Amino acid sequence: KLFFDLELIKKEAKGSEMVLAGEQLVILDSQNLAVYSLGIKNKNAIILAGGEQLKDCLKIAAFGDKIYILITKGVLEGKLKTQNEKLKTVVEEDKDWEEIKDLAVFAGNLYLLDRKEIWVYPATAEGFGRKRAWLKSSADFSQAIEMVIDGAIWVLKKDGIVEKYLRGSKEAFGVEGLDKQFLEPSGLYTSFNEEKLYILDRGNSRIVVLEKNGQYHSQYKNPQIATAQDFVVSEKEGKIFLLQASKIYEIALK
Repeated sequence: KLFFDLELIKKEAKGSEMVLAGEQLVILDSQNLAVYSLGIKNKNAIILAGGEQLKDCLKIAAFGDKIYILITKGVLEGKLKTQNEKLKTVVEEDKDWEEIKDLAVFAGNLYLLDRKEIWVYPATAEGFGRKRAWLKSSADFSQAIEMVIDGAIWVLKKDGIVEKYLRGSKEAFGVEGLDKQFLEPSGLYTSFNEEKLYILDRGNSRIVVLEKNGQYHSQYKNPQIATAQDFVVSEKEGKIFLLQASKIYEIALK
C-alpha cells in the first residue's frame, strides 16, 4: 500500500536511506543531496537539509531531536524539526578509520562501524568526546552492510550472517528455521523498542522476522521488496515502511 510519494516534497526525489525517529521518518536522498522528514501519523513533510554539505553522504542516523549523517570526511549533525538548516560537523574524519560502513546513535553515544573495529564517541555537553575502540577482540567487518543497536550491537553481512555483540564481545548467535537462505540481504532493523529482528532479503523478495534468539518468526513477501532501498519497522504502529526510490510503501504487521 502506497504511504507517500517523496516527489510531493521535491521533484525527482529518490530516497537512498531511511531511519525512524519517534514518529518521523527521516529519508536521505544521496542523489539530490537532501534530507527529508515525514510524519508517520500526519504525513507532514519538510526538507531538513540540502546542498553541497551533503556531498558524498553515505548513511543517516537519528537520536532524540537530532539527525546524524555520515559523509566521507566525518559526521554531520542537524535538528529534526528545523527546515533547510545548515548542518554542522561534529566528528572529523580520523586517521585511524579504514572504511566506515555505518553509524548509529544509542543512549546519546555515536558508534561507527569500521572494517575491523567499532568506534564509540561518548556524548558530552558540547557534542561528542574522543573516540575509543569498543571491541575487546578483533573482528572482520569488511563485508558488513548495516549495524543496528538495541543495547546489543547487531551487524548484518553480505552473505546473510548476522552477528551480535554485547559489552564489546561477540555473542553466540545463529539464525534458525528459515525455509530458504538469505539471498542478497540488504537491510537489518531493530531498536530498543522493538521485540523482533527484521531483515530485508531482496534476493527472495521478502522481509524476514526473527526472534532475538535467532529463531524464525514470520516473513512478508512481495515482488516490490526486491527493489527496495531500505526499510524501518514500528511495532507500536504495527507497520513496516518500505523505501523504494521516490515511494514509501507500508506493510501491516500481523
